Amino acid sequence: MKTLRIGYVPLSDAAVLIAAVERGFAEAEGLHIELVREVSWANIRDKLILGHFDAAHMLAPFALATSLGFGHLRVPLIVPFALNLNGNAVTLANGLLSKMAALFGRMPVGPSETAKALAKVMAARRVAGSEPLVFGMVFPFSTHNYLLRHWLRLGGIDPECDVQLVVVPPPYMADSLRNNLLHGFCVGSPWNSLAVEANVGGIAVLGVEIARRAPEKVLAVPRAYQPGPPS
Repeated sequence: MKTLRIGYVPLSDAAVLIAAVERGFAEAEGLHIELVREVSWANIRDKLILGHFDAAHMLAPFALATSLGFGHLRVPLIVPFALNLNGNAVTLANGLLSKMAALFGRMPVGPSETAKALAKVMAARRVAGSEPLVFGMVFPFSTHNYLLRHWLRLGGIDPECDVQLVVVPPPYMADSLRNNLLHGFCVGSPWNSLAVEANVGGIAVLGVEIARRAPEKVLAVPRAYQPGPPS
């Protein structure tokens, strides 16, 4: 039986890989899959290109960036298939959502309204001399980053100048919101729901409302990968 070591981040879109192991689908095809849990996409990338993983659960834009050598060593990857489309959301701190509703006259809905409501809150904060809002996303080369930036621009907010965007591993998003390190974030399931259940934030807009059929996670394999003989 051939063994494959696959790295993944604990997100709902890793379910395909987990089901392949737990339900025996991989074994039925003569594969023994060893799943290795990681907390960050940088770890996933580094271990994949250094040969510690045979394949990896990866952000779709990150696979392209790695293949092109953007921000790191250039290591060509191939993507046999996508694991999912969409699945992200923008979650904001409860206090921020309350201010948006008060300034807008009601709770705003949809990408355009929520972004414009946020812009109003930010304008009031600037008058008061407050620091820029801080938003978390999972990686610069990620759908989350691009969705967050596009959403902000719908409200006339410049993501380069008007806010601070920082990288936070998905499992730490809700805790960062709870500890007032972030005002909001864009991430995939289940971390938005976790923030809601912990009563530290609320979902302001779904990623699918910003961009339909956005590519999200893929299975990435180094182009130079040579599978070993069955064990």
